[in-house]
Amino acid sequence: MEHPIHAVDDGHQIPDIECLKLNSEILARLEQNDPDLSGLKLVQDGWFEGAGRAIGGNKHLKKLSISIGYIGYETTDGSWIGELCREGLSLNQSIESLSLLTLNAGMDGLDIFPTILQHNCNLRCIQLTEILSETSLDFLASALSQSKNDRLECIEVHSCGVTNAQFAGFCNALSRQKNLSSLKFLDEGRGIFSNDTILDDENATILRNFLIGHKSLKSFQLDAALTVTGWNIFSTALSHPKCSLETLVINASNDDVDNEIITRLGVVLEVNNSLKYLRLGITRFEGVVTESVNNCLNVISRVLCDLSSIQCTSASNHTLQNVHLGDDDDIWNDIPSFLRMNRNVNKAEVARQKILTYHFDGGNTNLHVFSEMSMTAIMPHAIEWIGRNGDGLTMMYNLLRGNPTLVLSR
Repeated sequence: MEHPIHAVDDGHQIPDIECLKLNSEILARLEQNDPDLSGLKLVQDGWFEGAGRAIGGNKHLKKLSISIGYIGYETTDGSWIGELCREGLSLNQSIESLSLLTLNAGMDGLDIFPTILQHNCNLRCIQLTEILSETSLDFLASALSQSKNDRLECIEVHSCGVTNAQFAGFCNALSRQKNLSSLKFLDEGRGIFSNDTILDDENATILRNFLIGHKSLKSFQLDAALTVTGWNIFSTALSHPKCSLETLVINASNDDVDNEIITRLGVVLEVNNSLKYLRLGITRFEGVVTESVNNCLNVISRVLCDLSSIQCTSASNHTLQNVHLGDDDDIWNDIPSFLRMNRNVNKAEVARQKILTYHFDGGNTNLHVFSEMSMTAIMPHAIEWIGRNGDGLTMMYNLLRGNPTLVLSR
């Protein structure tokens, strides 16, 4: 049994740099500007006096991971976060990736955002995980709106329990980030939206416009449900010529993906020439192949290689290289073969291979198409096209044998 190749690293992830927990030894290495120390982890009960100053003066630190619990609304003057902001983040220019983990913070902890965004023009990646304060995403959106740093490339938001209004404000705040290549909203158990709210149609429109307006955006993931109308609005971005998305991950349940959505998805994928990786989290229950999975497979198969005619096959999608629908590895039929063909950067050759494989497999099938061509204007090019490499020689032989007048002297 042949399995599809699942989308894994699409090249747009937060940099995987090991972060060492701050202790006296690590503090000394920070102060000495150790070039081998590129990742640092800070925890609430592990702060060392002087660490802020050491971070501020360090020139080799690339990733900073901050994992803290509850912080009240005291001023930054007397806390370790205050020292980190004043003496560290306001001066450091080497940090490219910032991760904030389990942050349930008042204004003190949230000062991290505007401080690093205002002062560090080299920051490229932000990762937020379980940011449980009701105002935290709003605070970050405000900091992004006022930031002079427009070079962010990757943003990941994990299980932050936001409202639709906060989601809209956050996306709008990213409008200046024209270098953004990856935006991911991930659900890791707590959910992206509070109270199991689905993404409303207004936000679907915002996302559509965002994908169209950010030509640099190559990877987008959303672990949330959309309405049928929202799906249809969002999907139109994929057919827009300004959309450059290469990776799309939408994790939904069977209840969220109906036949209308699947049909619409097929329509936009037929004209899309940028998307390489597609993941739809359509799950099966107890191994049962649902109607949604079957319909989606049929639609994607037709998108990749429409066998209605040679012309339709030639006009099929030759860009999509990786499709994953959930735990469906045993029901793929010809889809893996289509995906492998699409990896060829020469898309004209991809079209040729599909036509030869699925219209002329086994001999003379459809050879009459060539015999009806103009002898002088088109036929020579058709013969050359068939026999361009070894896999078409048999067919070229059959064509000439069936049309001997092609080689008779005039």
